[in-house]
Amino acid sequence: DRPLDADLVVVDEASMLDLLLANKLVKAVAPGAHLLLVGDVDQLPSVGAGEVLSDLLAEGGPVPAVRLTRIFRQAQQSGVVTNAHRINAGQPPLTDGLSDFFLFVEDETEDAGKLAVDVAARRIPAKFGLDPRRDVQVLAPMHRGPAGAGNLNGLLQQAITPGRPDLPEKRFGGRV
Repeated sequence: DRPLDADLVVVDEASMLDLLLANKLVKAVAPGAHLLLVGDVDQLPSVGAGEVLSDLLAEGGPVPAVRLTRIFRQAQQSGVVTNAHRINAGQPPLTDGLSDFFLFVEDETEDAGKLAVDVAARRIPAKFGLDPRRDVQVLAPMHRGPAGAGNLNGLLQQAITPGRPDLPEKRFGGRV
């Protein structure tokens, strides 16, 4: 409802735009202004309906595009890079002998949240000497369910910052 007063609007992480938000964004860009979408279609899609960036960049799509192929965040021989390419090609990830890629599998949905908490609150901090309150984050692809954000928040708070019986339970500024 409020037009953007800009000649150029840059949107990072555009793969997360859903149809509703993209529609509002495009309507807010002033006539004659430019819209630059920056994102990676191989990363997480939007939580809401539609894969706007992927659709715009589809073969013969309606917009000019540039695809970057050089990776700067990890070494080329990184297990993260290797497995990202494998997953995009429909192949299973490699796990043997990699120092920077770990795969934890839990077949039982009810136990997936517990495994995520064990990995984030205990295993990762122990292996890498990290403080789970400051140095570890958990991303959940859904809100509900045993491995959803709602359940994980409670489990992580209990594991990382348990309440004390002599204090009222208040948590401010926590990342869990």
